[in-house]
Amino acid sequence: MNSQEIKNLLKTNGVKQLNIASSLGVSHVAVSLVVRNRAVSSRIRQAIAEAVNKPISDLWPEQEQV
Repeated sequence: MNSQEIKNLLKTNGVKQLNIASSLGVSHVAVSLVVRNRAVSSRIRQAIAEAVNKPISDLWPEQEQV
C-alpha cells in the first residue's frame, strides 16, 4: 500500500498517528516517517497494523519485515 492508502485506513478506523505515537512513547514524526515509508520500525508498523486490523505484510508488502 502507499502512504495515502495507509492514512486513509487510519482515518477510516478513527485512529490518529498522534495517538499511535503517544501510546508507543515516540514522536508523531516517527510514526509519519513509517507511514510514508521513509523509516522502518517493526514496533510502529505493528501498532499501525493492529490499529487498522490488517497484517503488516498487507500494508508494506514490498519490504522485508525488520
